[in-house]
Amino acid sequence: MKNTTRESALTRMRNLVAKDGGFTLIEVLAVMVIVGLLAAVAVPQISKWREKAHVTALTTDARSLSQAIEAEYVDSGAYPADEDAALATGGIKNGTTISAYSLTDADGAAAANAATAEGFTFTLTHPKTDVTASYSSVTGKVTKTNS
Repeated sequence: MKNTTRESALTRMRNLVAKDGGFTLIEVLAVMVIVGLLAAVAVPQISKWREKAHVTALTTDARSLSQAIEAEYVDSGAYPADEDAALATGGIKNGTTISAYSLTDADGAAAANAATAEGFTFTLTHPKTDVTASYSSVTGKVTKTNS
């Protein structure tokens, strides 16, 4: 009799273990809903962070390019004459491009040529943001605008 009770207890334990072999469909669906909700909250935040990073890269490139152009002026006594010459000074990375470049006199008006220029302005764009960054050597500031 003792042996029969022991066998039935072992049989019951084996049956319990055999039944609890995995997750139920409800449990899997509940986890999927929770992951979906977390993704719905996280994805817009990540997009905002990426946009902010592109704008920061654009601003950094504007400051770097202005310093490179000023260094060119110190070395050669003249500002780069055009966009290509300004790009050749370095300072731009991250896919940023110059969309406008001009030489100015001391008042910020357009200069006649590179030899008489006393300053410069430029506008940078980045392919992954609608923001543009403009720099003027008269003010020494980077201005960001939405295009």
